[in-house]
Amino acid sequence: MDAFVTKSRDRCYFQNIALNSTNVNFLDFDRLAKHYADLVDIWLLVREWDGFAWLETRYEDMVADLPKEGRRVTEFLGLAWHEDQERFHEKSGKKQLFSPTYQDVTRPVYSRSVARWRYYEKYLAPTLPALEPYCRKFGYA
Repeated sequence: MDAFVTKSRDRCYFQNIALNSTNVNFLDFDRLAKHYADLVDIWLLVREWDGFAWLETRYEDMVADLPKEGRRVTEFLGLAWHEDQERFHEKSGKKQLFSPTYQDVTRPVYSRSVARWRYYEKYLAPTLPALEPYCRKFGYA
């Protein structure tokens, strides 16, 4: 088996997290695509509920203009945007955090994850047709 896939399975792809009943779905790309589809199908139904207020944001939009997108999300929640929100990482770096993604919240928003999946496209190729309808629904080509 390819080194990427083996290493990824050991580390649950990009995070070093313990295996549990949810992320066990990440051990196989077909199983992961099915898990993703199940979750997103639920979201697509829920967002159609009458009276249910929701807002979606895309990582690419956050990376492109954090203050603009952050303000949009914050105001949707009925809160005022504070310039400190753009520098969340400064405060996070001074705290002890208990999360597999602790390193990411201690850094500014970064763009290196945008379209990172393309590096692994050959591994994902068999599952892409199942995911393509979701890409379209969320505005991705």
